[in-house]
Amino acid sequence: MRKKGYCGSSCVCPECGEDADFKGYASKTVTSLLGPIEYPRAYYHCDHCHHGWFPTDEELGLTERSTLGAREVIALAGVEDAFAVSAERVLQRLSGISVSASTVQRVTETVGDKLAAQRQHGDDITPGESWDWCLDAKGQRVAYVSLDATGVPQQGPHAERADGRMAWVASVFNPAPRDAPAKRRLRQVRYLSGLMSLDQIGKQLRHECQQVGVSRDDVVIGLTDGGNGLEDSQDQAKWACPELCVRQDLLKLSLVS
Repeated sequence: MRKKGYCGSSCVCPECGEDADFKGYASKTVTSLLGPIEYPRAYYHCDHCHHGWFPTDEELGLTERSTLGAREVIALAGVEDAFAVSAERVLQRLSGISVSASTVQRVTETVGDKLAAQRQHGDDITPGESWDWCLDAKGQRVAYVSLDATGVPQQGPHAERADGRMAWVASVFNPAPRDAPAKRRLRQVRYLSGLMSLDQIGKQLRHECQQVGVSRDDVVIGLTDGGNGLEDSQDQAKWACPELCVRQDLLKLSLVS
């Protein structure tokens, strides 16, 4: 990396390809896991397309007001509790990071939007791995998948009442063996959720099943409460498995332990 992002008196504009002139240095303060960090960086401006940019920000991944590590921690806290609670209590006590509730909301939603775009594009969020599936009483390898919908209350831009929306929640999981500690009921699990169509969540769930090797199992048990449309989705999404046993009352079906 060049000193403070300086590329010379001019460089090629990334927008239009014309020459962009060096205009000087400007400082920027970002939130990191070690606290606020201030650093100077070179600024370039293109008179042709009027685009300005800081090469150092792009190179270090600091186009936002926080480092990659800080954004990861903020987003994790943002999905665990209310944004205000995460900002005022969780982040400060666990990491020492001091940010506002609006920052927690913005970072969490931005990360969520990026992950959603990756999933819709078919990109892998986590690397594929073939799980060591549990065995049932007959010695057969058994995989479990679940799919359900839940209502999410909504409000309008001015806090007025609005119609609720249905969010899909799905998972593929591998129960822990009988001799595992009582608190560890799941050996491995992958979750999916979002405000999307049934076809979209089904496609993503099938992809996750392929990623963990569900097609190698002898039995796949699908868990659902039997809501409208779920039976059809189970029929359409065989997940390329030898057998799909559908149990329509999740409350009456305990996990293999």
